[in-house]
Amino acid sequence: MAVTCINKSDGEYQSKLKMAGIPQTTFDFWYQYFLNKYDRPPELDELPGTNSEEHLFSTLNVKRTKTLNSAKTEDILALTGKETIEEASATLNNVYKDLEITLVNAGDITLINVKHRPTYFSDRTVNYKNNFEPNQVNNKIVLINMLNKMRNAYGINISLITTEDINSSEELSSIPGVKSAKAFVFNNNIYLNTDYANIDSSVHELLHIFLGGMRYTNPAQYMNLISKMNNSAVNMQQYEMLYPNRTQNDLMEEVFVSEVSKFLCGFTSAIDNFSESDIDLLIYNITRNLDTALMGAKSVRKLDNTLFRTSLLQLAQKTQSESINKADVAPMDLAYIHRKVANVKSKLLESDSIVQNCE
Repeated sequence: MAVTCINKSDGEYQSKLKMAGIPQTTFDFWYQYFLNKYDRPPELDELPGTNSEEHLFSTLNVKRTKTLNSAKTEDILALTGKETIEEASATLNNVYKDLEITLVNAGDITLINVKHRPTYFSDRTVNYKNNFEPNQVNNKIVLINMLNKMRNAYGINISLITTEDINSSEELSSIPGVKSAKAFVFNNNIYLNTDYANIDSSVHELLHIFLGGMRYTNPAQYMNLISKMNNSAVNMQQYEMLYPNRTQNDLMEEVFVSEVSKFLCGFTSAIDNFSESDIDLLIYNITRNLDTALMGAKSVRKLDNTLFRTSLLQLAQKTQSESINKADVAPMDLAYIHRKVANVKSKLLESDSIVQNCE
């Protein structure tokens, strides 16, 4: 195996060394290991003992009190080069990868809450109660809450729909097989049908979320991996029959998700021909997105490869995720409820079952 030397004057090396907060000898060992094995530097959440919180607070000039931390909104936007706090949050979470950073815009100042993510090397303290009551409603609420966490941290936007929504859309209902699909890609959007998808679904069935999330967190890497499907042993004719009337981009995303799902379940797949470094990128991004959704005491990276055939609920239990604490299963998000109520009201008005009182 060829040995890649560390360029210690490289900007990425210097930046990650300062952020990591670990001895340089430890940092260099793992930096060298990742360069040799995966042809890339390690991310902060792949290093033992990493804690970039002090670097984050120093960089943002955070003011600390016993109850809250805050920084000037203009400083956060200037540092990240973004126009909104939501965009800045996604950028910071993509840089300080050992942390989960929540920003709350309060005008001239922004409140900052930081949690340390679980990693292969480090667990975190949680208040896990193991009192979740699984049922259709609770399972759906938990999944939506998880998706909201991914959206808030990284801007990962999954469109939640129901079979009723599909039936009422001429465009979506014309897609073959879509009415029974848990998730699908159409017109470059990722859709999740909450009538079928919930935390009882296995991870490989929800890959549109946990792999598709890579489109938001590492878009260049995501598109690069998809482009390699064109050079792999994929029966494109079969996929074109399975997913007719799709744009080339949508088709290739469906092919990519399907082949990765086969690979994770141990079946022959085009992913078998990917390099070790490309497969490593896939697994890293999927497990990272899972940890974002779960934020348990343990990282899913500590589990064996059967985790991809495990349900999201079982993973939440194995990692001791607070997301399934009974008290933390909050009511379904209001926007979703209002939309469903509006749809029902509209249908009742159309059928003259109710009358609109405009007085």
